[in-house]
Amino acid sequence: MPGPQLSTHQSMRISTIGRVIKVLQTGAASKSEILKSAQLSWGSCSSIINMLNERGILIKEKDDETSGRGRKTFTYSFSSKEFLLFGMEIRAKEILCSIINFGKQEIHRLTYPTSEAVTVRNLSGYVSKAFINALLESSVKPEHILGISFAVAGGVDVKNLRWVYTPRIRGINNFDFRELIRILPEIKYLHVEHDIHAQAASVINTRSWDDDNYVFLHIGRGISMSIYNNGLFLGSRGFSGEIGHIPIPVCKANEEKNVESAISVKGILDFINNHFSLNLTDLSELTPEIINNEEVIEHILKVLEYVLIVATNIIDPKTIIVGGPSIEPFYDILRDRIEETIRYKTWVGGPENIKWYHNDDMFGAYGTILNASEKMISSYIEDQLI
Repeated sequence: MPGPQLSTHQSMRISTIGRVIKVLQTGAASKSEILKSAQLSWGSCSSIINMLNERGILIKEKDDETSGRGRKTFTYSFSSKEFLLFGMEIRAKEILCSIINFGKQEIHRLTYPTSEAVTVRNLSGYVSKAFINALLESSVKPEHILGISFAVAGGVDVKNLRWVYTPRIRGINNFDFRELIRILPEIKYLHVEHDIHAQAASVINTRSWDDDNYVFLHIGRGISMSIYNNGLFLGSRGFSGEIGHIPIPVCKANEEKNVESAISVKGILDFINNHFSLNLTDLSELTPEIINNEEVIEHILKVLEYVLIVATNIIDPKTIIVGGPSIEPFYDILRDRIEETIRYKTWVGGPENIKWYHNDDMFGAYGTILNASEKMISSYIEDQLI
């Protein structure tokens, strides 16, 4: 076993390599830029860059501009063919895929439709097929994928890599993602998380927002919340954010429902169908008359305001980020009224920022591998570069 001195040296080496990689991720390209941002000695910084280049993690290219002494300078960027990470968001009848490099740049994305709803029995096969299709489309070899992160709905045992349960997909019950190692033996690192955290990361990166203290609320088929304060808050069992199951009185008869049954896609369609004696099956069927109907707006406002006030007063986020397909048709009407109410009814004026996103901004496969990338890269440094 290594002695204390070697252990300290290894820890310092891991930290130094990680610092250089983070600086490269932020856009530094030449050795002088990397040196300045990383605040390391020239010898240490240069040796790490050379090592990463020799391993193939970094690609070295000549810059068109010359240095101050008239010499050609070189720039460094992360490989887009090797040392890649793979994200998947598993839905009932499709699997979203995203491939990124060590620089967190997306190389390829794919939506793979499944012929039937996923179950414990067929999930491994569908994951394998989606994985192979994404690699074929992107011309990436399987041995160049270091790790996979999965985003799934419902109960997730993050520590033991298990998909415990989801009410949205009947065939899922305690699926162990470690079983995938048998069919994807080249994968070194696995990660699994609730899809709301992946969706939040994808929106924030797509929008180029830099929020580090926020509550992210997604309102669609279900309703979930992601809490971030310089890191994700998962709760003791990884189940934090299930705000859709909070009971709330929502109708004239004061019938008790929960938030999800009131303003999810199904909840809003049920309200509209009952109110207008219709039989709509999709929000794309909404007419301007329905979208602008005051009773429909009041129904959504009452519940959404309640959720946002509770989240604001309990968590006190700097930013609240709101969106999702069930409320997107009503954005133009909801936005100003919601923000005015939140400012008035929450403690000391509420959050500093209220931001709205569109469903097209969200791609959970990209978000989940962004969330997992730092840990996977750190593990690779420790396992292979020390």
